[in-house]
Amino acid sequence: MKRTRLVAAAVTALAMAGTSTGTALADDTATDAGYLQQSRQGNLTEILAGEDALENARSECVRHVGEVLIRDHTLLDADVTTLADARGVELPDAPSPEQQRVLDEVSALAGTEEYETAWLLAQEEAHLETLDLIDTQVEYGTDEEITAAALSARPIVAMHLEMVRGGVCRAGVDPAYVPAGFGPR
Repeated sequence: MKRTRLVAAAVTALAMAGTSTGTALADDTATDAGYLQQSRQGNLTEILAGEDALENARSECVRHVGEVLIRDHTLLDADVTTLADARGVELPDAPSPEQQRVLDEVSALAGTEEYETAWLLAQEEAHLETLDLIDTQVEYGTDEEITAAALSARPIVAMHLEMVRGGVCRAGVDPAYVPAGFGPR
């Protein structure tokens, strides 16, 4: 019972961590520079979550999703960093305190039956919030390159969401080609 409440608390905390994103509408904190900063924190969070899954998940499916998150969010983060550097936008170097708290709460379940479900549900909520962030940038952003990067990231994030939706692992959604990026590497 205690672990079930911890899983619920972790998912709730993650949900609350990004609730201001979509409601900010045209607020600068949700578009352009704010988008880059929040995307950076999201990418760092997903990379850490992927590493946690590789270390603690029992199922091959969840470990595979962790690998996909590391791969894709590393590529997406490179784009965010390039855009931010070109615009003089200072980026955070760690997840937000709320994101870190959720990572810690899910990681604390390692070795239990609840770990994978908590991990998948946390990923579902994180990717829903990221889609909300992307959609806000697309609708209200003023920087065409940042908006193009957001549009480029959307199908990748949507694919990740399908891999974890409902707390059920679906690793078969992973394509062989990841269309991340907006320019040459």
